[in-house]
Amino acid sequence: MIDDYKIRLLRTSEVSIVTDWARMEGFAPGIGDVNIYRNTDNQSLWVGLLNNVPISCIVGIRYNNNYGFIGLYIVKKEF
Repeated sequence: MIDDYKIRLLRTSEVSIVTDWARMEGFAPGIGDVNIYRNTDNQSLWVGLLNNVPISCIVGIRYNNNYGFIGLYIVKKEF
């Protein structure tokens, strides 16, 4: 079987997965932070899926032409 890896925008239903991963890594996302990212840049939250199962994520927010932020880069340890 060939593994199928895809990257796409994070769905609202997957926000809790990403915030749980962040907490397990010792990050402290505030309540609603992920939604703030999405409202600031609606193409800022990405998830990587292996065989349609989320295994990674990243945030890349463009605040304006001079400032952006990349963070929340997490890959599940088994991958």
